[in-house]
Amino acid sequence: MKLARGLHHIPDGWRGCVVTIGNFDGVHRGHQSLLSTTTYLAQEHGVPAIAITFEPHPRALLQSGRVPDRLTTLSGKLRCMTQQQLDGVLLLRFTPRLAALTPEQFVEMVLVEALAVRAVVVGGNFRFGAGGAGHVDTLTTMGARRGFTVVQPADVLTDGTIVSSTRIRQLVQQGQLTAASRLLGWPFEIEGRVHQGDQRGRSMGYPTANLPMTGVTHPPKGVYVAAMASRELAWQPAIANLGNNPTFGWHPLRLEVHLLRQSAVALYHRKVRVRLYHRLRDEKVFPDVQSLRRQIALDIEQAEHHLTTIPYEE
Repeated sequence: MKLARGLHHIPDGWRGCVVTIGNFDGVHRGHQSLLSTTTYLAQEHGVPAIAITFEPHPRALLQSGRVPDRLTTLSGKLRCMTQQQLDGVLLLRFTPRLAALTPEQFVEMVLVEALAVRAVVVGGNFRFGAGGAGHVDTLTTMGARRGFTVVQPADVLTDGTIVSSTRIRQLVQQGQLTAASRLLGWPFEIEGRVHQGDQRGRSMGYPTANLPMTGVTHPPKGVYVAAMASRELAWQPAIANLGNNPTFGWHPLRLEVHLLRQSAVALYHRKVRVRLYHRLRDEKVFPDVQSLRRQIALDIEQAEHHLTTIPYEE
């Protein structure tokens, strides 16, 4: 899958494509339906299948202070999209200039002039153009004039609920990770870069990889059965504490991950992916280090039991 960063970097071979447009945070089952419809139509026409997405999240510009925590980082979103048989992704930087385009200007500049699209696949809640003035009917009318069709797949339902990024965030924040994973189509995970911590876990015999939780959707604080992977490390079983480390004073919220098999792996400053499967207990304040060490040993014993039934390896 090729990545084009901006309209000036679009490969010539993309013209005449079938395209889908969206933020695709989480690349959940609803997004996957849009992407699979796009690739199906593209194969029928013998043209490229392209997705258009935006960075940063449009709300960061349009609704400052109301930006939702992300389900996926940009790199995570692109990684998930590579699994959908797309030929390419057009990444548009969401700037004031792009936000100010009218629906007509967006269609002419992006869909007609830059891509000469044959068909556009969008969801029912699709909005585009300044102030969200354009919607599916607007796009359909413009497509009839400019020579492309608009396809709107049916909403995807899971557990009787329309799959959406908003719903998945709610489930994660409520700690309903199994339900969230069903809507996502894969286990919920957090991606981030490992920061060097206070080395307290290492001094107790339980070294951890520490990830800050800024702007990331996360479940309630507590201890979780987990798995971790990086570019250098295949999926490994783990246990994770999400919290403020209150036994040693207050700290900014972070995820501390202890690998159960590969404790000697050096991961400082590297990007890692952490999947959270099951919550074992609340975060607690312990009277001393010995009490905390004993509890960690019990947590690991419980985590090992749960991991025997979790297919954490890919």
